[in-house]
Amino acid sequence: MIYTKYSKLNVIKLKSHVETVSFQVLRHAIQKNPSNVIYCEAEGKIYGIISGGDIERDYFAGRDYVTINKNFTWLYPNESMKAREIFHEKANINVIPVIDKEGVLLGDYKRWDKLNL
Repeated sequence: MIYTKYSKLNVIKLKSHVETVSFQVLRHAIQKNPSNVIYCEAEGKIYGIISGGDIERDYFAGRDYVTINKNFTWLYPNESMKAREIFHEKANINVIPVIDKEGVLLGDYKRWDKLNL
């Protein structure tokens, strides 16, 4: 199992630590780089994630924004076996961000990685 490099991820760079992202900003990000997960960075570090499920829930709740999930599972590079364990144990986790010791986003592990099947 390998992780997807940062350059392939859908990342929104936030100007400050905010709680939500507007649908307009999300629409632009998804049109630019279609993805099931959007990473949010603030001050050069991972701040939170937004999943397709988060977008769907807030849309059908009638909101014009999506709340950023700041409580998420993450791993360091070379923890692919731990990623496999998490994917096996937790059916609701499909992507795990990979960060360095300073909290900088490096990439992610995906449940559907060819090498994970």
